[in-house]
Amino acid sequence: AVNAANAYKALPLCRTGTVPGAANICAKRSVIERLQTAMRKARLAVNNLVALQKAYPFVDITNALAAAQSALIGVQQVLASGAQ
Repeated sequence: AVNAANAYKALPLCRTGTVPGAANICAKRSVIERLQTAMRKARLAVNNLVALQKAYPFVDITNALAAAQSALIGVQQVLASGAQ
């Protein structure tokens, strides 16, 4: 998800009134903004998961893992919306 997000953000910004497509490869500013928000949430969820596992190695982290996966799915959904 991180590599795909970075690749999308590296694209040139779309000009006002244009849409991305095969003839116009660009990134929408609104998608980049949503992507940054989703990436912050995903990074926080993954960091919290790692910290929880390190602090309590014998505790079941299933719920925390599900939260981290959900946050990463959010990033993928934002990326998918930018491809449309």
